[in-house]
Amino acid sequence: MRSFSDGARPITDINVTPLVDVALVLLVIFMAAAPLIHQKALHLTLPKATRPQSKPSPAVRLMMDSDRRISLEGRIIEPARLDSELAALLRQDPALKLSLAADESVPYGEVARMLDEARKAGVKSMSLEMRPK
Repeated sequence: MRSFSDGARPITDINVTPLVDVALVLLVIFMAAAPLIHQKALHLTLPKATRPQSKPSPAVRLMMDSDRRISLEGRIIEPARLDSELAALLRQDPALKLSLAADESVPYGEVARMLDEARKAGVKSMSLEMRPK
């Protein structure tokens, strides 16, 4: 065994290799988990319509009134037929835009079911309607 008098110095450097290994493992875990977190996130922008939209885009109107009757472009349809009706409209126009309006007394779950049916039918572009203040 050497003593300090022989010219050997004590090791005073910090070995950063384990720290880098742990940091890279954490980076890989976060990179793998980020898409899963993003898919489950629900992005909400709370409506504050102080001004009306300058130019309304043409869209098919899907509405639910306070009695939970569903109408598509002004005609009442059965909830079970919603996906088939939307699929038929999508065959005519693959770039179909859907505008969803629901009475404020309709529970959120009902609105979510309508959105889900539209997604099942293949609608890619949807918007929610609101009244201006």
